[in-house]
Amino acid sequence: MSLLYLVGAFIAVAVFVSVQSAREAKAKILRQIRNNWGKRGTKKYRDEDMEKIRSLADAESLKAAYFVDDITWDDLNMDDVFAAMNNTGSGIGQEVLYRNLRIPRSDEGLAQIDRIADYYGTDANEKERVHVQQIFAEMGKPKKAAIYDYIEVLGDLKRDSNLPHILAIVLIIAAVGVMVGVNAQIGMLALIGALGYAILSYYKIRAKHQAYFVCVKLMASMAKTVQKLAHGHFTGLEPEQKRLDELAAALSDITRFGSILESGNVNGSIVEMFLDYFRMMFHLDLLVFNRTVEKVREHAAEVYEAYELLGTVDSSIAVASFRALLGYWCKPEIVTSAPRSEAGNSLAPHAEARSLVLEDAYHPLIENPVANSISTQSHVLLTGSNASGKSTFLRTVAISAILAETIFTVPAKRAELPKYRIYSSMSLKDSLATKSSYYMVEVQALKRILDAAAYSATGGEKLAAGEKDAMETSASAAPVLCFVDEILRGTNTVERIAASSEIMRYLAEQNALVFAATHDIELTKMLDGPYTNYHFQEDVQEDGISFSYEIHLGPAVTRNAIKLLKVMGYDERITEAAEEKAHEFLEKGSWS
Repeated sequence: MSLLYLVGAFIAVAVFVSVQSAREAKAKILRQIRNNWGKRGTKKYRDEDMEKIRSLADAESLKAAYFVDDITWDDLNMDDVFAAMNNTGSGIGQEVLYRNLRIPRSDEGLAQIDRIADYYGTDANEKERVHVQQIFAEMGKPKKAAIYDYIEVLGDLKRDSNLPHILAIVLIIAAVGVMVGVNAQIGMLALIGALGYAILSYYKIRAKHQAYFVCVKLMASMAKTVQKLAHGHFTGLEPEQKRLDELAAALSDITRFGSILESGNVNGSIVEMFLDYFRMMFHLDLLVFNRTVEKVREHAAEVYEAYELLGTVDSSIAVASFRALLGYWCKPEIVTSAPRSEAGNSLAPHAEARSLVLEDAYHPLIENPVANSISTQSHVLLTGSNASGKSTFLRTVAISAILAETIFTVPAKRAELPKYRIYSSMSLKDSLATKSSYYMVEVQALKRILDAAAYSATGGEKLAAGEKDAMETSASAAPVLCFVDEILRGTNTVERIAASSEIMRYLAEQNALVFAATHDIELTKMLDGPYTNYHFQEDVQEDGISFSYEIHLGPAVTRNAIKLLKVMGYDERITEAAEEKAHEFLEKGSWS
């Protein structure tokens, strides 16, 4: 009797420890959810992390009419923007969030993101939002691969025979039968042999599929998350719950046995330790593995739809957190037709492309940023000294345009613009891998912008003529919004100015809106007309230099590069001689 008490006490302690461990894990998740809300993400992502996260975006970009390409993404430091807003709880959520930032959403997609973000961004709905976030956090983020890749892998995997698993179960049951009903000693020997076969065959088969076990467990976790969201009381997800309920029914077999696949005992749970031995003896997780592989293949369409729907909900809540992070923000007014004159005529060819309004826009990653406003229907040429704010302003406008058409959120008080295809040529580097000089890299980057703008100029005609699929052509023919910083800086002054002026004129004639920054003051006069000049100012004094970072109409009229050399303590012989040569060139137009 005392032995029974001891066993009972041991089981009771094991259950208590497991329950307490689960409570502590849940409390930790809740603390993280509350502490991270409205805060900038601080995780540092390695290259291998980003390669995993971008898996979905890479796959969909192959068939997308337009996506934010790598040059533009890197120019704008969009990995940092993504990291700042990545308050998702699941791997699915972060993969969909990243995809959304690279491939603009449809009007319906933007409306769904905005609706969910609006609801869960309201303080009155905090309790429900935390509950939903907790569900996604329990699903977690895999470390080794993208969930999208796991789904792809399982779609190609073929299930094994269940015969070895059934044999292991039958042998153990038969041995126990012999031990109880025939002969205890013979039965015990038979049981040892049956267990030996079960364990050895278990590890042999498990090793063969070890890499895929994570995939299957994630599918089970995903199906369970669909079920929780479908059957819970979530007012913010009422439009999605009918479809979630249908998906939960289709994936019910995956959900039903998902807990059997949990293994590894990472928390040191005694209960989980016993379950590990139970799985090992009866091959239950291997049987479930085979069944899940079969069900994933059978319901492939529903699996992908569940992935997309879960990712949309999780990433939209992250958008709500990003909105809470911003000092202020607005929903963009998407322009769908070209401005008209009082007579009803279009103001100019491609006038729609040249329509952009940003009021008090700021860069979302800069602490205490200086906000700037611009309202233009002409191309923009920026001048000013280094570090005066030109490049930051270009990035501010570009990021605002991307966020407008991907998450319906702009760091500004007002934003009005059409849906653009956005390209940049700003932070380029020469390539040792391809043995390309800086100039060649820049020429190639500019060429892709020229090609995109030229196609946009004729895409509307193709759409009207019905030469291509309407939706594809419509997206491909959308106006181009491009950003060029220090055009052709990799070559000599004479050829740079000559080529730059013609490239800029060509772009001005296309279905595009151009924002460019330059140190070549000559371009402000050569391009006056199609381009409106703006500049940033600085105040150079004997003890230093200060910048207002505020944009002003008109070209820069000051030259401060040599003055900056004086401020930095350069020898007077250098600065005085430089001033003299510069003055002489401005008078004679040639160098001596």
